[in-house]
Amino acid sequence: MQTFIQTARGQQLETARVAAQGHAYDSAHPQDTRRQWAKLSLLANRLMLADGEGDS
Repeated sequence: MQTFIQTARGQQLETARVAAQGHAYDSAHPQDTRRQWAKLSLLANRLMLADGEGDS
């Protein structure tokens, strides 16, 4: 997923961010797993902002 996020742009990147965020909030996962998903969501968010894709 990290490789995908690093190469995705536009709507694909937003979709990956939302999916990762959903996993991060899923209490069925162990805390460490949720933390890794949260990091992926934040990475996607940073890439979106760097590309000018994020909301102001």
